[in-house]
Amino acid sequence: MLEKQLDVRVEELRRKDHLLAAALERIPAIEAPRDEPEGALRGPAAEGAQEGSEPRSWWRRWFGFE
Repeated sequence: MLEKQLDVRVEELRRKDHLLAAALERIPAIEAPRDEPEGALRGPAAEGAQEGSEPRSWWRRWFGFE
């Protein structure tokens, strides 16, 4: 009984691993823009940035928090 349950769980994990691997293959690699220095702010976020201040974290830029 327990061995059968274990076999079922192992098979489920294999299936999940396969699905995850297939999904990850479909996501293109994320590359940094080549024409701007790393960490450079663009758009509205750049307008509010002050000289010498640290850039906002990516999630604050993404969700529009100040």
